[in-house]
Amino acid sequence: MQYFDGAEWRPVVTDVFLESNCEGTGASVIVTPVGILPQGRLMRLVVSPELEDIVGDRNSSPVDNFALMTADAIVDGGGNPLVTADEVLDEFLGTTLEDSVAALSAPRADWGGGSLKAGFAFDGTGGPGGEFDLHIQPNTVVVFDTTSTLFFGGPGGLPQFSQLAVNGRLDVNNLYIPASSQLRISGPNPAVILATGTVTIEGRLSADGSGASPVFTLNTPTQPESGASGQGGGGDGGIGSFLTNQVTQRGGNGQGPGGTPNQGGEGGESGWSTVSSGNGVQRRAAGGGGGVFGHDQQELIEATPPTDPSVLCDDQAIYGLDAENGFPGHANATSSQGEHIPYGGMRGAGPFGVLPGIENDFLGTKVANIGTPEESLVTGELNHAIGGSGGGAGGDATFVGSGEAYPPQELINNRQDKGCGGGGGAGALTILALGDIIVTSTGTISAIGGFGSGGENTAGVNRVGGGSGGGSGGHLILQTAGRVDLSQASSTVKAIDARGGQGGEGAGGAGGANTTEQNNIASDAKHIGQNNSPGNDNIFDFVDPTCRNNLVGNGVVRAAGGDGGPGLIQLHVGDIDNDFLYPGGNESALASVVRPVPHGYNQVDLEWDDHLLPIFGRFSMAQSKWISVGEATVDPVSSTLGDIAFLFGGTNPADGLVNATAEVVDQLAPLLTEGAPVLDAGDPTDRTLLMDASSLAGGNDAVYTRNPNLLRNFSLVIGAETFSVASASYNSSTDELALTVPSDLSTAAGAVELRPRYFSVTTSGVANALPSSSSIKIEFDLFAVDPDDEAETSTTGFVNNLAGEDLNALGIDPGHAVRFMRYRVTFDITQGVADLDSNTPLPGLDFLRLPFRF
Repeated sequence: MQYFDGAEWRPVVTDVFLESNCEGTGASVIVTPVGILPQGRLMRLVVSPELEDIVGDRNSSPVDNFALMTADAIVDGGGNPLVTADEVLDEFLGTTLEDSVAALSAPRADWGGGSLKAGFAFDGTGGPGGEFDLHIQPNTVVVFDTTSTLFFGGPGGLPQFSQLAVNGRLDVNNLYIPASSQLRISGPNPAVILATGTVTIEGRLSADGSGASPVFTLNTPTQPESGASGQGGGGDGGIGSFLTNQVTQRGGNGQGPGGTPNQGGEGGESGWSTVSSGNGVQRRAAGGGGGVFGHDQQELIEATPPTDPSVLCDDQAIYGLDAENGFPGHANATSSQGEHIPYGGMRGAGPFGVLPGIENDFLGTKVANIGTPEESLVTGELNHAIGGSGGGAGGDATFVGSGEAYPPQELINNRQDKGCGGGGGAGALTILALGDIIVTSTGTISAIGGFGSGGENTAGVNRVGGGSGGGSGGHLILQTAGRVDLSQASSTVKAIDARGGQGGEGAGGAGGANTTEQNNIASDAKHIGQNNSPGNDNIFDFVDPTCRNNLVGNGVVRAAGGDGGPGLIQLHVGDIDNDFLYPGGNESALASVVRPVPHGYNQVDLEWDDHLLPIFGRFSMAQSKWISVGEATVDPVSSTLGDIAFLFGGTNPADGLVNATAEVVDQLAPLLTEGAPVLDAGDPTDRTLLMDASSLAGGNDAVYTRNPNLLRNFSLVIGAETFSVASASYNSSTDELALTVPSDLSTAAGAVELRPRYFSVTTSGVANALPSSSSIKIEFDLFAVDPDDEAETSTTGFVNNLAGEDLNALGIDPGHAVRFMRYRVTFDITQGVADLDSNTPLPGLDFLRLPFRF
């Protein structure tokens, strides 16, 4: 659609909708102009040559004489244009105008259902009595089974109340774990702890996966080796030697989150040999792969020679920061899967990959690339917290006699050495707190994957059966309306830890875990990758030569299980600059006390790239889409664009905050006043009042007589009573405004005032109430031409008030017309002067309007 400005045709913003296709004589297309039509202008539709039908037919040139029309103009009796007005009005009945993808720096306010209300998605209550302080007793291990667990607590930790925590949900006021104690999460479900107060961890709060047991029993091939249990929603480890009447040709795969089959580490391949000497080591099987959840942590390694570009390598300074495949069996063994050595099981698949890239591999919403031109809002692809995955089991080692075939027809006790069951996946733990989350120098919040262990021995700890993979780390989510306080944390005791479990030990008892998670860390097995020593490692592994040269430890240890990969740590705060307390006050120290580094933290530059937004807190925000005001600036008689002026009031022009006195929203100066009410005799319901509008004639306020709809939702004050105008009309012959309200006016008495309202505030069901601890900020942004035009940059940016402003001074280029606007509302429900709790009042707007004269 276009209009003619006297010299050239110019575009009109429209919506185009295909109503029907291939019906009757053809298709029906509805073209709807958006906003104000250009007054008094010739208009047309243009059909471009690019428009073609379903069989490819099109016009060879534009059809530019289609649907000619002339728009009306508002003029006086002499044909002179008059100033009139319209408005952008949102009563928040739906979310049509909400910009749901805007990059906001706070949680989203609740938009819809007739209000725009401060968002506060926290449903904790403080537990029974609202004062359920849970203090773990000294020298105590409390197991939190996420099926159901009975807790006792009360003010100061005294056991005055009981609470049955079902399905992993625990509702407390304050949580305290002393240095000598532990709260250990177990069971099949993720855990959620809601705290209306503070969470203080001096001991250990863990959702760790269970570690695998080594194969101690000899000559029992008909007895499977169970995988270790996942905890808190983590998957179990794979089962070793799971067939009881025939050879198991590779170890069982670990489970994914929630027990999903085969999504954990892959089982190692079984091996066989006809050589029985040397205690049968030449039939040694391969280890299982580690479970996977988060992405491997990396470090920047200087290349050799140093002049070459440095490369990012998996961080193998400590186990559990990179997921590993299992390690190969003996160089002379034959795999159960073909004519090659037994290969280690592959690392797990992991939960991500549904959507491309890694920027969305988390739960919730974040502002990515904060403070850069690329800043944007990103929604994570997870829709709930999940646990980690289990490690794969090791393969079995089989002796085959001369002339016999593999696999043998039956199991013979002294010819079959079993692989070990896999480590369990760590669980999911979410902590939602209104107060601070504090982890001291002795404290740890952990979701560490269960360790793998070694396969069956024939002599000592030679580990002929395959070792098992470690479980992956779990999912730790910490969200607070206060601060995450790691100022006391120590690098020797990781404050927040979601590493994967170490893979099980291999040949000679080297290269991995055995009976405890901390065993043999210094001699962790390392993949050296392809093309280093043929046949020495898994052919599916490739390690960059620079990374290979940097490896420490034992290198490839045959039959060892692969390490589980790291989990995912998410830290959500309201203010990323002020709501973290780091060791020594140094942001870069975060990497030394949190393993792996949390999502959004750059592990190379040691600073935050992204800000994970909490779902609750002091602040919440909402922003509208760009809203077209149409061609309001088109002059009916001139080719020069006219002015557009906005009407707004009720906020402080200096900061955009809603004005209130003694917790009541300030009223604006009256537009009209009369000594007493005069009811409309023609209205039998006594809901319509007449007011003399003669004082509005000739000035800017005359627009209310030309468009009385602008008076809707204004306040009609009669004595001590206030009514909201539901509808209005103007009678030019009597110069009266008829104002209709929802209720009977017959008993109202006193002076009459018609007061403008550009928004309406309601708190806890009370109209015009705004607690002194709360504030509402309203901002506007204007755009010339079309905000979708990347070449157009004429925008004001968000400003506090537009009433009476020189739009050019706000950033609109001279000669451009304002054609689009949007607004942003920020709620602060404490203003930093009150404690945030579950009963904090939540103010909201019932409507928001921005009238404009043109």
